[in-house]
Amino acid sequence: MPNSLSTTDLDQPIPIVMVLCNSPDTGAAWAFCLQQKNIQVILETSPVNILQRITDLTPDLLVIDLSRLTTNVLNSTRILIKDLRNQIASPILMLSSRQEEDHVIGLYEAGVDEVIIKPISPAMFVAKTRAWLRRSWTVPVAMLNKIRIKDINLLPEERVVVMEGRGSTRLTNLELRLLHVLMAGCGKAIGAEELLNRTWGYSGEADNTLLKNMIYRLRRKVESDPAQPQHILTVAGIGYKFVAD
Repeated sequence: MPNSLSTTDLDQPIPIVMVLCNSPDTGAAWAFCLQQKNIQVILETSPVNILQRITDLTPDLLVIDLSRLTTNVLNSTRILIKDLRNQIASPILMLSSRQEEDHVIGLYEAGVDEVIIKPISPAMFVAKTRAWLRRSWTVPVAMLNKIRIKDINLLPEERVVVMEGRGSTRLTNLELRLLHVLMAGCGKAIGAEELLNRTWGYSGEADNTLLKNMIYRLRRKVESDPAQPQHILTVAGIGYKFVAD
C-alpha cells in the first residue's frame, strides 16, 4: 500500500525514522527521545522483518542498534545493511559498542553512513539524528515548481503526490527529486545516468540498482497497478519516461 501522509499540518511534514533495535527497552527509549522532537518513529525489533517493513514504508532515516554483536551477528548485520542499501537511499546510522577499526570499516563498507560508538547520551543521539535528517531533507523545494499532469499533482513544498480519487501520498526526499525530473520531462525518455545525476547529484553514491529500486517504489505510490505501469515506463536501452496516460 502507498505511504499515507505523515503530518499534522500539510505544510509541515513530519520526518520518519525507523529504529531497528533488538532490545525492546533500549528501542523504546530511543523512540521516546525522538518522539519528543516531533519525529515519527517506527520501531522494529527483528532484523528478519526489517526488509519487508522498509519496502512498505521508506523512512527518511534508519537507525540500527543491535546488542550482543558476536562474529556471526556482525557478519549477518553487514549482509543486512548491504541488502538495505540496495533498497533505500536514506541515511543509515549504526550504533555499536565495538570500536575496533576493522569492525567500523566493515560497517562503512557495507553501506552505513555513520557508525556511532556507544555509550551515547540521549541528547547526543537526538542531535545526530536531527543532523542526518537535515541532510536527508535538502531538496531546494523553493526551486522546484508544482507539476500537474492530468489526475496526478506533485507538490514539492508539501513533499506529496496527490492522485485524484486516491488522496495524498508522502514522498521521501529522493523520491520527490526523481518523480519531479520524470514529470518535468513528460513524454521524454530520460537516460539512467541523467536520472542518477539529477536525483542523487554528481557524488557517485548511486547506481542503477538504487535507481531501479526507487522506480519500483514510485510505481507503488503512483500507479494503480504497479505491475502494469501506465505512467512511469521503462525505455529499453535508455532509462525511463513519464507519460500522461
